[in-house]
Amino acid sequence: MLDRAMLVAATFMALLLGPVLTMQARGIVNSSSVPHPQQAHQPCTNHYIDANNPHADDSGPGTRKRPWKSLNVFPSQHLCPGETIYFARGSHYVGGIPIADSGTAQRPITFTAYGSGPAPQFTNPDPNLLNGNVFQIHGSYVVVDHLYFHDGANSRSNADKDVLQMGDVFIAKGADHATIQYSEWKNSTIGIHTCGRFTLITHNYLHDSHRFIAMKKWGPIAIMISNSNEVASYNHITDFIVIGGTYGADGGAFEFDPRIYGDSIHDVQLDHNNSARNEGFLESTRAPFPTHTVSIVDNVSDDYQAFLMLWQGHDFTILNNTVIRVLPKNSVTDVVFTFGEPGNIIRNNIFVVHAGVQVFSDNGTQVWGIGAHYTSQIHDHNLYFSEDKSETDPIGLPPGPHEIVADPMFVNFATRDLRLRPDSPTIHAGAPTSDSSPRR
Repeated sequence: MLDRAMLVAATFMALLLGPVLTMQARGIVNSSSVPHPQQAHQPCTNHYIDANNPHADDSGPGTRKRPWKSLNVFPSQHLCPGETIYFARGSHYVGGIPIADSGTAQRPITFTAYGSGPAPQFTNPDPNLLNGNVFQIHGSYVVVDHLYFHDGANSRSNADKDVLQMGDVFIAKGADHATIQYSEWKNSTIGIHTCGRFTLITHNYLHDSHRFIAMKKWGPIAIMISNSNEVASYNHITDFIVIGGTYGADGGAFEFDPRIYGDSIHDVQLDHNNSARNEGFLESTRAPFPTHTVSIVDNVSDDYQAFLMLWQGHDFTILNNTVIRVLPKNSVTDVVFTFGEPGNIIRNNIFVVHAGVQVFSDNGTQVWGIGAHYTSQIHDHNLYFSEDKSETDPIGLPPGPHEIVADPMFVNFATRDLRLRPDSPTIHAGAPTSDSSPRR
């Protein structure tokens, strides 16, 4: 319903149709309690690691000519602000890296790739080694860039305390200003989990995870957020879903869960993400700690189960999204929204539904008591469309100001070309908004 809708849809078609990214110690403690590694004998400079190089040696200088060979060097290696650790493309590593050192805003510590060929690959299948983390980050201003993670660990147990310590890249509380970018995850139970603040997660590709994290209760999650002041933008997330278990199916692109350290989740922005065939776009978990002041802006969601399942959350701004809810019911829940609290704004969105689904309704499915606040949300300037014409009222409530039921007139919905035709009723029909995607 957007002046910006044409631009937003075109941006996502470039993401969808352009080349996909071609990259192929135990226990969690707060960063403040992580002992600083002893100063190693290597000088403070950039270092190289190449598991395939016959001259590589962990006791060597870590230069490009004589690189280190494995991840075993890191527990004793002091990293300096501005230092870059280069992993050779085409190399492969098993295990995990605890990172206790910090960079600065101008001189972050960076882990990235060098050379030619596929991105360096990482896996940690052992939940008893760093809780299954590959990068366990306790320092601030750390950058993870152009790496490939695959086949991560399952949790040690189904207990929340164990599940909430998972993540191929785990950013601990106190590890602020991390940047996770231009990397790829495949078959990870939890791809990225941030408990630090001011994390930027951008331009990553996370896909194809069909495993329970533990037992048959908790499905795979691409990105988990457990603290405040986070941005996740321009990520492409597909097929985080497992069929079966307690709910019929589970998983999802994003999850908010503040229970690991007890921090309120607030001032979070999810923008320009593309989510397809996941078991939901975002679930916000119920906890004693509030979740509020969240911007969900300019995303495309073509997922199962729900766009937003908010067990808790108020002061959410849900703006300029394209939400496609036409995939068949595969679990006990089949909705667009659930709201555990009143006081959220839904504006300038396009909603396309199917098979009698209404946007503001539990649709007769299981929502565990969090469907009582549909009438206490602010909704205006949205477009609603029942793609198969099975529902004459796809809204489920009286229309809000400037809301319409109409075909959005995508270029080709069947192929998911979601650009808008020039005669789309959404053109020039949205409420004026400020810049929806401020960058830090």
